Amino acid sequence: MSTRQIERITHIESLLLIENTVIDTKKLREACSYGIPDSLRPLCWRLFLDYLPRDRPNWKVVLAQQRAGYADLVENLIVTPGEQEDRHSAATTSKEVTDHPLSETSTTSEFRENEILIQIDRDVRRLRPEIQFFQKNTDYPFISAARINLAKRISRDRLAVDEDPLSKMSDRSFLKSSEMTEESQSPAVPVKTAEEQDPECELHWQVVERMLFIYSKVNPGIKYVQGMNELIGPIYYVFATDPDREWAEHAEADTFYCFQHLMSEVKDNFIKKLDKSNCGIEIVINKFHERLAVQDPALYHHIAETQQIQPQFYVFRWILLLLSQEFSLPDLITLWDAVFASTDRIDCVQSICLVMLNEIREDLLAGDFSANMRLLQDYPNNIDVANIMIKAYDLRHKKVSNNSARSNSASDTSDISFNSSSQSLTRAADRISAFMTGAKARINQYTNKKKDNS
Repeated sequence: MSTRQIERITHIESLLLIENTVIDTKKLREACSYGIPDSLRPLCWRLFLDYLPRDRPNWKVVLAQQRAGYADLVENLIVTPGEQEDRHSAATTSKEVTDHPLSETSTTSEFRENEILIQIDRDVRRLRPEIQFFQKNTDYPFISAARINLAKRISRDRLAVDEDPLSKMSDRSFLKSSEMTEESQSPAVPVKTAEEQDPECELHWQVVERMLFIYSKVNPGIKYVQGMNELIGPIYYVFATDPDREWAEHAEADTFYCFQHLMSEVKDNFIKKLDKSNCGIEIVINKFHERLAVQDPALYHHIAETQQIQPQFYVFRWILLLLSQEFSLPDLITLWDAVFASTDRIDCVQSICLVMLNEIREDLLAGDFSANMRLLQDYPNNIDVANIMIKAYDLRHKKVSNNSARSNSASDTSDISFNSSSQSLTRAADRISAFMTGAKARINQYTNKKKDNS
């Protein structure tokens, strides 16, 4: 580890010292913009996602209230209805069965809840298939909820074919399905059925399933949309693998509220009715296309005007899912360090996307329509993520100066936007490398190359 890396880690640690009764989140965000040490990441993410207040003396009360509140949600929305179903399982007519959110009755609302739950179940079972983590038992099962076992209670009878909620455009070939993800990753991991489990044990994907089901219940305006699993999964992974067991024990509740806060910022992108409004995903995509036209007119002309490759074919997924399907988990976690540390997360993601295009610029300019569609929908896995982070950071912080530079030629603007000095790249790369190495080392224990010992 270089001297600069040690200095950066020491600086982040100094901002989080117990002696600091008020966390200077502005300085902390700046310090974490190139990555966060593994041991400090769970705490920093809780701060950046507004789960923890800046005032450290309030943490104990806030955490106790939030965690107790989540426990109440689990009991009221899952445990109590499930226990009622068990007590009335011998009922012979639907009228004799107490209404609850887990049973399928003749009512439309409960049938829709069954549809939501089966979609969640389908998505979370194959969450991050390149690692075994989500197929392992959690050390901290929610015992009463584990006995209910949501996955076991799904009724698949009379279930209509689900419309893919992510497929907001007419052509969905640009969206990665779970099957495509599995084929492009490691060999399949054996999935335990509900019947094969100890009734008081839970797999990590079942914990994620519970959080998403509860989210759909307390947010009836949006419910669950496919892709939310890709956002909540990495957050839960970071919290559940925290080496500090006092924090890891409460990973579920903390993840739920952090996900709630994150969704409060991006949920409009998931609501199809808002697509064409001034706050929907199409506005975000169009703004990105405008930025690309300014930053790199030649590339924009080639792929957007000549080849007619619309941003919906690739940027839609990139932005909607915060790049969660484009990178390996360790690379994604490091990218999310920068995204969560930013006060404007969508702008940060857009800047990363612009740099991603710049990294494959020569291939895009040389490629035909088919080759470029494949390249954009299956982003190369050999691109240096540290380099992307550095250039995206520089791009965002040069935005003001770039506005004045636009009076120059288009090619000059592109050079100003994307080219950082070699000294700057080397210095920043040194800062990031240790964090990425640490993340990869921890995740390696969950890859399919090792046997599942759970």
